[in-house]
Amino acid sequence: LRQDLDTKAFRKQFWSKKSKDENPPEILEVFPCSYRLKEKTAFLTPNLHGRCFTTADKLYFLAWDNRNFILSWKDIINIEKEKGLLGTSDNSLAFTYRSGNATASFSLSRLQSGDKILNH
Repeated sequence: LRQDLDTKAFRKQFWSKKSKDENPPEILEVFPCSYRLKEKTAFLTPNLHGRCFTTADKLYFLAWDNRNFILSWKDIINIEKEKGLLGTSDNSLAFTYRSGNATASFSLSRLQSGDKILNH
């Protein structure tokens, strides 16, 4: 049931405006997580809670409030495990990616280990 709800949400958010001839990609994994920018002022910004969808080519994030992003794996420069808030656990992954001529970073904090994403 959870998988069906995830697939439905993914298709509605990321594929509803695509051509009927274009099939959505196969979802490899779905992870409940929270998103946070990696900037000096980001600690003042609340985490965006949602779900991360991985496919062979891209990483998709859908927040509970329907904000989202899509990031191609080829644009990701680095993924590292990091300590979570207050250094209490290692359930966060820091992503660094190319954005035009610059680089940017964010972290995804998960309820489970980030090993499945790292093995992608």
